[in-house]
Amino acid sequence: MQTTVIVPDNAVYQDGVFYANLNLSSCSIPENVRALQFNGTNGWIEFNDGSENQNINALPAWALSAIELWQKANNTQELPPNNEALVATCKAVAKQYLQETDWALLPDVLSGSQKLSNQTDFLTYRSIVRELAINPIPNPSWPTLPTAQWVS
Repeated sequence: MQTTVIVPDNAVYQDGVFYANLNLSSCSIPENVRALQFNGTNGWIEFNDGSENQNINALPAWALSAIELWQKANNTQELPPNNEALVATCKAVAKQYLQETDWALLPDVLSGSQKLSNQTDFLTYRSIVRELAINPIPNPSWPTLPTAQWVS
């Protein structure tokens, strides 16, 4: 297991997964330690006072305490949403986008004194979004909302 502790960043990395802003003050890390690198069998400690790196073949107690904080942070992370949740989100977002552009279909916007000149852009946008509301998918590619252009 690859472990990195970067004291100034309050960060701990385990096999590429990192958590920053951990409260490392409870770990009793010596004041002159800047970082630790460990690959499971050996590594080194880097110092911030100009001292040479110290080679290690076991993790010091303070590093084990930092790893415990990483484990607590890792265990509290939410699992990525499943497809069912992503589909539900797609449908909800699509409905919201349709509601936000309902105004583009009002009769006075289409034929009033100040007429929407790019009505077709809005109709195309709403057609794509409506399809996603009816047939939601996990990770949709949303169309770009057109900017209203008016003819006086």
